[in-house]
Amino acid sequence: MEIVSGEPVFLPATPRRYLQRLLLQNQFFGDDITLCGIQAQGHDLRLVIEQPHIAGTAPDWTAMNESLIGQYGFKRLSIPPMGHYRSYSYLWEDIGVFDVHPANCVATAAGILVPIDFILVRFDAVTVAELHRRGA
Repeated sequence: MEIVSGEPVFLPATPRRYLQRLLLQNQFFGDDITLCGIQAQGHDLRLVIEQPHIAGTAPDWTAMNESLIGQYGFKRLSIPPMGHYRSYSYLWEDIGVFDVHPANCVATAAGILVPIDFILVRFDAVTVAELHRRGA
């Protein structure tokens, strides 16, 4: 997610940017996403990753939102969906979290929300200020 002409937009991620997002997911949420290798089919290259299975179910929208605010301290952004067409977006300090919807997280039996496929982005101070202006 970047601010282009004053509006938040999702630009396609380069492989480097994608790997940076996964590293941030590992660091922030304690995930264990691993790069296994690169798959080549002709001129097409694909990153192959894996992450541990987490037992649980998809939370409902309310439980997911309350957990991200209460458990992690995020503030929900008032911007159009980024990623899934109904997804939510959040901000915590300089970290934006996008593509947040029930299919991208798991609620464990203990009631803990575990993100499994959110998009995390670290922002510079100018972008953080713009996101705060938009309601974070």
